[in-house]
Amino acid sequence: MFRSRLEALALKRIQGELLAISEDTLAQCSAGPVENNMFHWQATIMGPEDSPYEGGVFSLSIHFPTNYPFKPPEISFLTRIYHPNINKNGNICLDILDTKWSPALTVSKVLLSIISLLCHPNLDDPLVPEIANVYRKNLKLYDKMARGYTRRYAMIPGKGLGWSSTVGSGTRDMDAKEVKKFESAHIHLAVVESDSIHVPDSPIGSSKAIEMDIGITFRAIVITHDFTGKNIPKSRK
Repeated sequence: MFRSRLEALALKRIQGELLAISEDTLAQCSAGPVENNMFHWQATIMGPEDSPYEGGVFSLSIHFPTNYPFKPPEISFLTRIYHPNINKNGNICLDILDTKWSPALTVSKVLLSIISLLCHPNLDDPLVPEIANVYRKNLKLYDKMARGYTRRYAMIPGKGLGWSSTVGSGTRDMDAKEVKKFESAHIHLAVVESDSIHVPDSPIGSSKAIEMDIGITFRAIVITHDFTGKNIPKSRK
């Protein structure tokens, strides 16, 4: 009985958040339930302008616990991305999804914080230390790697690069061999060019990042299938 009551409270909260998101019509991000499962959402975020992720569309999976919002949702990237706080499995190292979670937070605020994290990695708590090392010692190479991954996995139609392997199929400026070449080269270059390169300080990608004005709004979407192939989420009118 107690668990059922918690689930009912969670469902009411999730439905309220979905309604709030759906009321934003000029959206650059989207989120909504997968196959009418209110406890499993999928979100799409646009790569921030003036970042190596610009032009990319990144898909994320959101799983709500039955005691939400007293526990944080589990959020992970479905689209591959090159970032020190996001590993190859899509796991995200972000304090508000862990120790800094508060029931006052919402999915919208978390997605805003994730977008901010893309621009301002938290190098004090990296999930992928090797990528953090590249960022510190060779920012130009980091940008090149991140842009390469964005072209390879997250580009959308109309940008001159075709669909990514995450969203569909088509031609790409960067093929698998080129990405592999980047991956094999970046560790070597990071060692050779290490201490001679200055990397400017940047804000920490933490809960404070939510306060940054990054001009992103949200809308709800209806997803008919998992975002792993030819099926595309449709906007809710």
